[in-house]
Amino acid sequence: MPLGSWCLRTILRPKSLSASAASQLIAKADRERMLYYNQMSDARWGNPASYDLSINIDAFFETAAESIVRLAQNV
Repeated sequence: MPLGSWCLRTILRPKSLSASAASQLIAKADRERMLYYNQMSDARWGNPASYDLSINIDAFFETAAESIVRLAQNV
């Protein structure tokens, strides 16, 4: 799972889904994002050189990752 357990926890909270159904929903959304990104940009989804910033949210608390993103938006 690309965003680790955080993504699964986030989708399970507001929806009444099983872990399996949530994982399938995440995989479908990730695939749709990848196809759109690859079609609309000259870059490739998942290639680190395609991104200005990459945050492994599994290595941080959720609030730390959110703070990093907010700081980057204000630059």
